[in-house]
Amino acid sequence: MNVHDAEIIRDVLKAIPRDQASSIATPPADEDILYLPSHASALDPNVALVIGNRGMGKTFWASALVDPNTRKFISERGKVSRAVASLRDFTVSFAFADRQGVMGVSSNHISTHREIAAEDYWRAVIIETIVKAQNIPGIPIFSALIADVELALKTLADLDQRLSRAGTPILVLFDQLDQMADDWESIQRSTKGVLRLALACKSYRSIKIKIFMRPDQAADEKLFRFADASKIIGPAASLRWFAVDLFALMFKRIWNDQESKEVMERNFVGVTADRLVDGVPLRLLTNAELQRICFEAIAGEAMGSSTKRGRPYTWLITHLADGKQQISPRSFLTALRVSAEESDIRDGLAIDYKGIQSGVAEASNARHDELAEDYPWIETALEPLRGQSVPASQEDFYDIWRRQEIPQKILAEYADSRAPLEISRADPENLPQALERSLVQLGVFEDRDDGRINVPDIFRISTGMKRKGGVPPQRRKTY
Repeated sequence: MNVHDAEIIRDVLKAIPRDQASSIATPPADEDILYLPSHASALDPNVALVIGNRGMGKTFWASALVDPNTRKFISERGKVSRAVASLRDFTVSFAFADRQGVMGVSSNHISTHREIAAEDYWRAVIIETIVKAQNIPGIPIFSALIADVELALKTLADLDQRLSRAGTPILVLFDQLDQMADDWESIQRSTKGVLRLALACKSYRSIKIKIFMRPDQAADEKLFRFADASKIIGPAASLRWFAVDLFALMFKRIWNDQESKEVMERNFVGVTADRLVDGVPLRLLTNAELQRICFEAIAGEAMGSSTKRGRPYTWLITHLADGKQQISPRSFLTALRVSAEESDIRDGLAIDYKGIQSGVAEASNARHDELAEDYPWIETALEPLRGQSVPASQEDFYDIWRRQEIPQKILAEYADSRAPLEISRADPENLPQALERSLVQLGVFEDRDDGRINVPDIFRISTGMKRKGGVPPQRRKTY
């Protein structure tokens, strides 16, 4: 690749937006949608539960599903499953998506009806959601439905038959469940009612429920202690991004720009003969070996003077992964953008290994901030560990937390639903262990087979922890 071509690719990567957060009120543009076979079950109307950490795509897919134009775009793509293709026939509405009730009911509405059994409350909400979405007259009002369970059961069954006859099924969505109330016990009580109702709706032909849930909430065994809960948690979808998916994001962005597309066509002639998906060669989206070859032409073959320190394609993925081997697409795109900003154009490369290292360091800061939006207590838990070397023994971390009373500080400062569920339920003597489990659930910590705790680079760097031979900790940027 010549210097001019490298500059074009570099400019596309530098243009990656800083803010890539999704909003329930704003559906994604068609060009931003990358349909992944691994995410198909998250879109399947018959899969009730979707589990994903912050930044993995819960709100992205929820906002895509609720928008009719985006839903049509997804359902009409080639080679989607029959279930995903059926989305074109559905009406999709939120029953709950945020505290203020911008989409669906508000947390205040939930609170004012807390004396009602959660399943009975949500049954009435779903009936109202269906009636509003499809303009169905003659249905009992909310107060009548919550006062008479038998009436509500009959009304929901009648609605299912009515929708089936009309061929107008509905998918009811739940997102951001942690905003349902101000304390975990109330949140879990309300969520359990939603889960039980989702199970009941599996017997209906035309009324389906889809719930987007955080992994720490899904890890609560009490939440699934009801008959046949395995029918919900068993087929649950997990939002994961594999290396090939992440590089597909990058190459889709490159291919969508006319100049950089022409660069790819000039430098990788065989790619252009491939079948196109969303206007992008299929193998560029799905073939890891081809992606590696193309990325090495963009970023070089080695993370230094030789491949002993790794190859860019695998090094980038390894250092962006959390303790569960998951990578946020925002972290990946942030690393690419900063790599392009920090690299020197040389040897026909758009980015170099030093730029990639800087990109990972900045992605660590960004991922730290991103996760802290949902879990603000993380900062309190990790700050005392600054300067520590990892892997470290569990007792080393426990001792630091005990001396500084970190679990107690978290409980005092985040006494509401922002505190981790594990420590809010733990016995006083087991608070450090509960805090560690909370961090493991989120992928911030990783328990090793030898009993030590590892902190993946995506969190270690921003927290100022050390690792021999690792990317050095950096002072966090402020803007």
